Amino acid sequence: MYTILYVCTGNTCRSSMAEAIAKKLLREEFKDCDIEVISAGTAALEGSPASPQAVEALKKKGIELLEHRAKQVTPELVEKADLILTMTEGHKRQILAAAPWAWGKIFTLKEYILDKLDIISPEYLETKSLLEEKEREFFKKYGRKMEELRQRHRELGIKMREIENEMMELERMYGELTNPLREELHELSKGANILDITDPYGGSVDEYEILYLELEEYVQQAIEKFLAEKREEGNL
Repeated sequence: MYTILYVCTGNTCRSSMAEAIAKKLLREEFKDCDIEVISAGTAALEGSPASPQAVEALKKKGIELLEHRAKQVTPELVEKADLILTMTEGHKRQILAAAPWAWGKIFTLKEYILDKLDIISPEYLETKSLLEEKEREFFKKYGRKMEELRQRHRELGIKMREIENEMMELERMYGELTNPLREELHELSKGANILDITDPYGGSVDEYEILYLELEEYVQQAIEKFLAEKREEGNL
């Protein structure tokens, strides 16, 4: 069995919807595929229900989301997953900071299906590739230390100047390493991170229905690509 993990912030909107959509597709269109689908959030409040708008939007599509309960991303989930699809670049970076060894199986949902998108310029892709190379080097060298410092800071629950200074220095180094490329990406994408899926939190049911249509398309393409890769590897 393979496992696909969808990730957003609170695991009450985007990733919970993506999980539910993927499960529906696997039941109806990819019946013979042994794939488990789960979702989690980088800042989830464990046990929180899906947002009412998400529940209503999916109900209109015949998908039940009332029983969903939010989960926090954990090292165990990251380890378990064969493919991790995040809703934004920020979610991806957060996970890589804590688990740099996950590089190679973690992508934004849109990034994973780039070959299906016609909104990406060659210049954007080239710059993004350079940025990822810098990020890979940084997280490989400092990722675990950053997470250890964050964990120590959380556990102690007090401001410790020495830890904060170390964290700030690492963040400064990270910014110094990647900011020029981020600024270039910002210009190339006309100010919008085109590989992010916008958070609908607080929006209307209509907005969630629009998000559903976007997620349905991307989730289906991602499943198709994942299955094609496994077949090519001879594992299906």
